[in-house]
Amino acid sequence: MFAVFSSRLQDIVSYTTCVLYLQKPNSIEVEAVHVSGRNADRFKGQSVILGAGITGWVVANRQPMYNCDPLLDLDVLKIAVEQPYRTVVAVPLLKDNEVLGALTLYSADLTSYEPDHLRLAEAVAKLASDAIANALHHEMTEVKALTDPLTGIANARALRYRFEDEADRARRYGDNFSLLMMDLDGFKRINDTQGHQAGDAAIKEVARLLAAELRSGDFLSRYAGDEFVALLHIDPTEVRELVQRLQAAIDNHSFNFSGSNFLIGISVGWACFGADGESLDELLISADRAMYADKARRKALIAGAEDPQGVQVIQYPVM
Repeated sequence: MFAVFSSRLQDIVSYTTCVLYLQKPNSIEVEAVHVSGRNADRFKGQSVILGAGITGWVVANRQPMYNCDPLLDLDVLKIAVEQPYRTVVAVPLLKDNEVLGALTLYSADLTSYEPDHLRLAEAVAKLASDAIANALHHEMTEVKALTDPLTGIANARALRYRFEDEADRARRYGDNFSLLMMDLDGFKRINDTQGHQAGDAAIKEVARLLAAELRSGDFLSRYAGDEFVALLHIDPTEVRELVQRLQAAIDNHSFNFSGSNFLIGISVGWACFGADGESLDELLISADRAMYADKARRKALIAGAEDPQGVQVIQYPVM
């Protein structure tokens, strides 16, 4: 959308560099998310604090500025250019009294922008704001549809999308990957004795602990209730080592809610794409079977883990 928008804008208001700045969610910064023209690679991804520079002031005050020194922006953005800009026009992007960001045009050719240029830029910004607001709303809707609202990680729907992508890649390149099925041990007892708020807090903490043990390229999702599923590009030996780390992270963590401490555990099973199936359902069934075998093994270990006085060492019952 921005590529079409910026190319048409060039015919209306001349610029050397056109930057679309959007305010970051829950932040006091605006980011150069799309850039067209000269020095695009230098601007893109840079951020400015609200109120700082020309663009920061425009977003903070919801008012346009033009014919200021472009260095006011370049300095706060920490950008150096070979051929200096001579003038700038920045207009806020507003939708239903909400500020989305700013449209800023930098020119190395014009000595100044005329009032007509400002009016045209504001008119274009108004049209752009409608399109941008719709795009952001659509993006947010998509994100919510693929995100578990409690933990903030991916949900079961997102898992199916990601699995199909990984499966297509694996078939194309003759690769493989692993699927982990994880189910909490002793979780029902928390809901029964501490209440569902404590259970929700525990689920959120488990998601955080699991994510901390996984690599950035791994995929973690909350599959259902107290079940989690991960997709990993590691070989069987590494899977076993990872499972031990994941279980140690949960088993050894003291969960706290309203002053009460409690322990839970996690049983894990895994399946390999290709060897155990090529569809998500096949791998889930295989991993689920292995997970319940692990749960039975852990239950047997807990039953036998008693000290001479008959007190269980591990404090959670497996369920």
